[in-house]
Amino acid sequence: MSHSLDTRDPTFVEDLLKSDKAVWSVARHLRLRGATITLPPITIRGDDEDISDCSDHGDMTVTWRGRDYLVEVKHRPDLTFRRLSDFPYPTIIVDTQHHWEALEVKPHSYYVCNADLTGAVVVTSATADRWVPVEKWDTKRNRARKFLECPLILCQYREF
Repeated sequence: MSHSLDTRDPTFVEDLLKSDKAVWSVARHLRLRGATITLPPITIRGDDEDISDCSDHGDMTVTWRGRDYLVEVKHRPDLTFRRLSDFPYPTIIVDTQHHWEALEVKPHSYYVCNADLTGAVVVTSATADRWVPVEKWDTKRNRARKFLECPLILCQYREF
C-alpha cells in the first residue's frame, strides 16, 4: 500500500532543504581547511514505494591526505551553542540505532551543527564503542525510537 509523502511527512522537502544548508556549511568549513568534498545528489522521493532508491549513503565524502572519509551532518535548529561547554546536555544524539546498525559503511564522523550554522559538535566513529542506546520520544514521528548517544566528553567542537 502506497502512502503519500505529503500525508506521512508533509514537511519532508522543507526539512531536506534546511538540512542541506547544514551540509554545505560543513563542506565549506572542511574545504577551507584543504579537504576535497564530494556531495552526492539529492533525490526527493515521491512515495514509500521508491524509498530504497533514495536511501541516504552519507551526506558527503571528504578526501583528506589521500584518504576518503564518509561524513554525516545533522542540524539542531533548536539549540544554540558556541562550544562544548554551551551544549545543554551531557550526551549528544548521534543517530538512530537501527540506521547505524544497518549501515554497511559507517561514517567516519558526525557533525551536529548549531542553530545558526556557525559551528558543530563532532562525534567520530572511533568512539562508537562508548555510545549508549536510549529510547526517546520522537516528536516529529510521534513515536518512541531508539537512538545512540555519545558522551559529550568524547566529542570536539569546530567553529565555522
